[in-house]
Order: sequence, then C-alpha cells, then structure tokens
Amino acid sequence: MTEGDLTPSAARAALDAVDVDPEAARSRAQALLARARAAGEHEVAAIAGRAAGLAAIHLDDLATAAALIRDAVASARRAPSPALADQVRMTLAFVQARRGRTDQALRTIERARAGLTGLDRVRATGQRGILRQQCGRLDEALADYRTVLPVLRREQDWVWLQRIHSNRGVLLTYRNQFAAAADDLAEAERICREHGLALPLALAYDNLGYLHSQRGDVPRALHYMGEAERQHRNLGVQAGTIAMDKAELLLSVRLIEEAREAAGLAVSEFTAVHRDIVLPQALLLVADAALLDGDAGAARSAAEEALRRFRRQHRDEWVARARYAVLRARLAQSPGRVRAASLAAVAEQLAAAGWTVPAADARLTAARVALERHGLAEAKALLEQAERARRSGPAQVRVQAWHAAALLRLAEGDRRGAHAALRAGIRVAEEYQAAAGATDVRVSAVGHREALVDLGVGLALESGSAGAVLAWAERGRASVLLARPARPPADARLQE
Repeated sequence: MTEGDLTPSAARAALDAVDVDPEAARSRAQALLARARAAGEHEVAAIAGRAAGLAAIHLDDLATAAALIRDAVASARRAPSPALADQVRMTLAFVQARRGRTDQALRTIERARAGLTGLDRVRATGQRGILRQQCGRLDEALADYRTVLPVLRREQDWVWLQRIHSNRGVLLTYRNQFAAAADDLAEAERICREHGLALPLALAYDNLGYLHSQRGDVPRALHYMGEAERQHRNLGVQAGTIAMDKAELLLSVRLIEEAREAAGLAVSEFTAVHRDIVLPQALLLVADAALLDGDAGAARSAAEEALRRFRRQHRDEWVARARYAVLRARLAQSPGRVRAASLAAVAEQLAAAGWTVPAADARLTAARVALERHGLAEAKALLEQAERARRSGPAQVRVQAWHAAALLRLAEGDRRGAHAALRAGIRVAEEYQAAAGATDVRVSAVGHREALVDLGVGLALESGSAGAVLAWAERGRASVLLARPARPPADARLQE
C-alpha cells in the first residue's frame, strides 16, 4: 500500500468490501485506520473505522466493533464533512441493536436521519425499518420498507436493496405471507449472486431456510440452512442464527434431542459474542426443547432468563412468549401452583402481540387446568372462546379449536359431540401434515394430534367399546410412527 492510498476513496473501498469478504475487509480497514490516525486524516480514520467496525459486527466481535465505531464517530466530528458523523452513527445503531440495546439504537438512528440527506437518509430510513422489525413494530417497519425500496432500486444501491428485500422476506414469513416472502427472498438472492455479495448471500440462504421451515418443507429448509452454514464458515462468520433456525425446525418435527443440541449451540455462540438481541430467543428454544424432553427444571431456568432479558430490552411481544414458557415449565414442575387465570391472562397478551398459535395453546391449557380443578364456569368460558377458530385461521389453531370444542361438549355431557369434534380435529391435523411438503418427515402437527388421540382413547376406554378403543389406539400408533425421527440409510448416495 502506498502513501497515495490514504484517501477517503480507499477507505470507502474497504467499506464496500465488507459484504464481500468481511475478514479481508477488516484487515484492509485496520491498516488504513492505523495510518490515518498517525497522519491525522480524520475523514479517512472515520470511514476506515466504520468499515473495520462493521466487519467486526459480521464476524461477531461486538466488543471490538463498539469501540471502533465510537472512535469513528469521534474522528468524524473532526472531519470536514458534516454528514460523516451521522453516516457512522448508522453503524453505531447496528452495534447497539446487536447488543440488545434497541431503544438506544432507535434513538441513534433517528439522530442520524435528522442530519442526513439524499440517499444516505434513505438508507438510514431503511435501517430504522430493520430496527423496528427487531423490536416487533412490524407495521412501522413495513412502512419504512415501502418508502425506501423504489429509491434504492432507482439508485441501483444493490447492497441496501437486497438487505431490505431480505429483511422484509423474514417479516412476511413471521406473518405467514409465504408467497410474498418467497418473492422478496428470491430477489435478495438474485441480487447477491449477480453482484458478488457473499455474506448477504449466506444470510439470504439462512432466511430461505427459515421460510421453508415455516412452510413445512423440511428437506428444502435443511438444504438452505446447510448452504448458509457452509457459506458462514467459509467467510469466518459464526453461525449461531442458523443453529437457532435449525433448532426451531427440528422442534417442529419432534426431533427433540437434536433440537436441544442446536438450541444450546446457538445460546453458546450468542453468549460468547454478546449477541444480546437474539440470545433470549435462543433461550426460549432451549426451554421449549427441554420441556418436550421432560426436563422441566432446565426449561424453567432458560425461560426465566429469557423473560428477564426481554424485559430489559422492552420487547413486550416477546415478553408474552417468555411468560407463557415460564408458566408451562412451572405447570410441568408443580401443576397445583399455576392458576388457570394466569394462563388465560397470558393467552390474551399473546393474542394482542399477534402470536396466534401460542395464544390458542395458552387458552386451551388454561381451560384444561380449570377443568382439572372443577372450575367448570371458568373452563366453559375459555373453551367457548377457543372453539370459535374451528373454521378459519392456521391449521394448528383450528386443531386446537376442535380440541376445545371436544372438551366443551364433554363438559356439557355431550359425548357423541365430543367424539365428532375429536375426529374433525384429527382430519385437520392430517390435512396439515399432508400439505407440509416433506414426504419423509411430515410431522409438524403431531403434538396437536397426539393430544386429540389421548382424549379419544380415554373416552373410548370409558365407553367400554373394544372397537372404539382399537380405532383410537390405531390413530395413536399412526402418531408415533409419524413422530419417529427419520434416520439416513446406510447407502452414502441415498444419505446425500
């Protein structure tokens, strides 16, 4: 490198290289930064420091990133360009969000937007949308995305364009708008391929894996997650987010031991690099896996830690999820110490936050607790509310609604109606499995199906009908076969 390379253009080239090869970009930026500081070139130091900090973020070295970006802001204030400090603050907001300081990050990005104009302000608005999405303010995030996408495309700002498409694809996946999500993620992948954006491409693969896991296409999801993990490792970037997505997918198909291992790996990686914004979500996955594994103590410990962290981050929608996880673990540990009213209150909080499936589950759990404690009036009110979703909404919610209908009819002495409701719920669960897309592990609805079968077997035993007992036992056997973990064959080609 020659003395003539100590220019803002050279520093910006290092900044642009972060999305292509973060490790190489960091080395290049740090070399520039050292020389710029020695020469008193504050503008070069600010841009190079921002590049080095951004690379450190991608390489999950958040402590180093925070120090570099703070120094870059200080250098930018001494530089001739008034907008430079606000450009660096955009990256500072990114660091703050990754460390779980979401309120601080939003204040920082608003300060940056106030001082920026033109394309820089558009980018800052896009980043505000990403931060809002992380905080659960999804409608506001979508509004920001709608504002910036046409401008980014007109300006051919490929890095930011793919970034917004990728994040919006994840947001739409949250909302089960799978076709629109697939369009966004495919566009992000195309841009990354055409413009050699290696790191964003790895992130796009991870997001595609998440999309297909939510659609129930397990093999395709695992394919994209494998590609994302390979790309991350090749770039020297940790893959904690992929481990978390994989844990969620494995939980959905009842591969409990594998899911618990993947969730634990995600927690370890996020803890090591201080990824505080996603650590509590990984802890929730640990809690879910531990509870399904029969380890209520570990489940409660992980859920309570997640709850503390979500509260500190003021992420109210996730607080509701964590509260329910704590109550479920407590219910497994000491059934008599959890009140139906507590579960019902959490169900309302979950519904208000948009967690439709967990809300239905919490309401059904509350009703069952009330029934066990002879709170018939309370149970009926909860079941009547739960059964309203029998004909619409996600399949999981409809299965739970039919379960609620069966319990309600049973509480009213209508055993024939209860049987009919159980059979209807089984049909919905089977249709959901058949439509899941994965012919080898179509078991996303097994947990709900098993609950219906357990109630059906109990009713059949009480009836004294051998034929009914056999019929429900066969339904239970089908659930067990579906839930059995799929193992690869011995042949290497078939394994692949």
